[in-house]
Amino acid sequence: MNSYKNGQNSNYKKQPGDLIVIKRNGKEMFSVPQNGSIYLSGTLFENQNAIIQKSINDFSIKNENNEIVALVNETGYLFLKGVLIQNENP
Repeated sequence: MNSYKNGQNSNYKKQPGDLIVIKRNGKEMFSVPQNGSIYLSGTLFENQNAIIQKSINDFSIKNENNEIVALVNETGYLFLKGVLIQNENP
């Protein structure tokens, strides 16, 4: 998967034991391996005012008020209500 991690492109390949893997047509679009890194095939969009789920194939995370705070769409783009804090020590 040609992906994005910590602002840099990488060539992450799915590993046994990955915590979260979202696929579309057999292609990994979003992965979270055991070390907690995030790999996505699209782009990261932070500080979004409103995040709207446009497809039943989108994966969303909601808060206690039922508002979407994070969404991975079917093309591997990640939308966040806030920001992603990156740990420089993997």
